Amino acid sequence: MKARFEWRKSTTWDDDVLRPNCEFLDRPADFRGSLAWLLTDDGGNGSFPYFEWAKEGLQKLESVKLGAVPEEDWSTNSWCGDIEPLQVIAYFFYDETQCDIMPIDGVEQVLKAWIAFLRKGPDPDRVEEIDVHLT
Repeated sequence: MKARFEWRKSTTWDDDVLRPNCEFLDRPADFRGSLAWLLTDDGGNGSFPYFEWAKEGLQKLESVKLGAVPEEDWSTNSWCGDIEPLQVIAYFFYDETQCDIMPIDGVEQVLKAWIAFLRKGPDPDRVEEIDVHLT
């Protein structure tokens, strides 16, 4: 499976602002891509501190991996990431059937690549893809 990162103008907000987008390509039929929504959910506000949000998720994930805490919750208004020692469960608050259970190392890989992508800043021509193992 591949994670694809790019900058897009919103189809919701008519403001010409580029926002980061994440999607998973060549994914198994039972993989819903919940992590992409967790990374990009702006709560319906049209703006969101994506970089800080991703860094917070990575810090929480690393705390769990190092054993500093047994688990962490990383949630937006609508999407949740339950970080456990071996896996991350990402799901939609209002329909928990919209759920993916992913290995913690795969989520860490996506978060690190997403942070590096965001750090470069908005560019409508920048598209990045990485191979990931989330199933």
